[in-house]
Amino acid sequence: MRILKIGGIILLIIIFFLLATAWYSGFFSGVEVVEKDLGPYYFVQHERFGDYKETKRFQDSLYFALQQYGVEATRGFGIYYDDPASGKPASQLHSIVGVILEEKDTAMIPELTRRGFRIEKMGITPSFVVEFPLKNELSIMAGISKAYPALHKSIMDNGFKQVPALEIYENNMVIFSMERNKD
Repeated sequence: MRILKIGGIILLIIIFFLLATAWYSGFFSGVEVVEKDLGPYYFVQHERFGDYKETKRFQDSLYFALQQYGVEATRGFGIYYDDPASGKPASQLHSIVGVILEEKDTAMIPELTRRGFRIEKMGITPSFVVEFPLKNELSIMAGISKAYPALHKSIMDNGFKQVPALEIYENNMVIFSMERNKD
């Protein structure tokens, strides 16, 4: 009987811990889609095909490579062209990932380009946006599970075309967005 009681207490502690972690990570949070202009941004980027779970590795390699030239990037990004739930093999998922140059570093664009970095400018872009708190790695999963259904609904409800998703990773927030595009 005592073992059963201890086992029950341990089980309750585990359940409480899991629920607290899910709550802290944002799984129980709601999201709000707003229409907002994003940009302009200068993306230092890497185009790739493969599992989206690997994008952080490529972002980190760009962060470290840029540090060699005195660039301290603080924001990452990913442009995701395919829906992983579509059934497309993970090895064929198309994305562009990288970091966002801060305004103070834009004067280095010619030098960085000469050194082989691929840099593209995104102008001011009218977008549907969800801002989601970034508290841990689970927050990204929570944000994905909350933001994308809401973004897709806004696109469909307003008669816009389905477009690639842009995610911007800041210190304490992930910005999930899709361009408002009727073309």
